[in-house]
Amino acid sequence: MKRKFFALALAGLVAFSFTSCGDDDDETPAPPNNNQGQNGGDNNNNNGGNNGGTNNGGDNNGGNGGEQQGNGKNHFIVVDVPEMAANPWDSQFWINLDEPVGDGDDIVISFKCKADVETPQEGDNPVFGLQWHNEPSDYQGNLAVGHNFTTKWEPVELTDKVTLPDGKTYKSITWNLNNFAGENKYYFDDISVKVNGVEKVTNGNIEGTEFKNFYKKTNEVDAGPVVVTADNVKEE
Repeated sequence: MKRKFFALALAGLVAFSFTSCGDDDDETPAPPNNNQGQNGGDNNNNNGGNNGGTNNGGDNNGGNGGEQQGNGKNHFIVVDVPEMAANPWDSQFWINLDEPVGDGDDIVISFKCKADVETPQEGDNPVFGLQWHNEPSDYQGNLAVGHNFTTKWEPVELTDKVTLPDGKTYKSITWNLNNFAGENKYYFDDISVKVNGVEKVTNGNIEGTEFKNFYKKTNEVDAGPVVVTADNVKEE
């Protein structure tokens, strides 16, 4: 009888210990996705294409992002762009892949973005059509996709199939940020580039300290393309 009582008491203790753990996972929320993404189109400044972007949002692909910032807040890249001095490419932002893409590759580019000032649509065309560069600032051609920025975080997903001309190298995906001529701040988060289904971006969620895939150039500040650093990362 004592053994039976002891077994019941022990079973009750185990059951109590299990149920008292609770659900203590309290994830920090990502930036709100309050807007629908923009449709792509041709760009009159040699920057765009003719296919729309869907709005399924960026994958949160941190990869091996180095040491985590880990203060419980969301981190993102900010590019502070002054007014255009002469050309749409006075200020630029790049996703610089570790290796070039190949002819016929399927590309999926996804991210979340916003700006301090909303960028207008130019007729049926977005202001920001994307370009291919080799290394940053080495223009090679255009992607057939584009989008605009609103003042609230929105997810954007753009798809393209690479048609690689002879003698060209496509390695860096490029925004000409002075396509919108006024000064502005542009925000990027949850950046992903998948080539034939394989993720090519390290620290895309900007929660690590490795920024090797991200470059910027801002008129009157940077003499040329520079790697994004922690100074260009903000939190909320």
